Amino acid sequence: GYDVCWGTTDFTNLTEDIIVTPTCTAKRFALDLDANGGYLPYNTLIVTYDQPYILEAPTHDEYMFDTWKYGDTPIELKGIWNIDSSSDIIQLTAIWGESEWTDIY
Repeated sequence: GYDVCWGTTDFTNLTEDIIVTPTCTAKRFALDLDANGGYLPYNTLIVTYDQPYILEAPTHDEYMFDTWKYGDTPIELKGIWNIDSSSDIIQLTAIWGESEWTDIY
């Protein structure tokens, strides 16, 4: 979830011990949001590893939103982003459940 940058990267011609200090930066990911037939006013969201995020639930005329999924992993609408990936783009897909209708006559 973090990129590490080193203060010194050229170790040629060293004549004495040196202290090399790493700097860690949390990775940022673009979430590609596939509404899977539903509607969402945007299709990309930037999240930062180990930081809070909030996802919006898409809407659909015929189904109720169930969850977002990353592969087989359900993703909560809000929380701390802790998914790491070798890619900078992570695709989430909306999963829909049956709508429940109540008619009163």
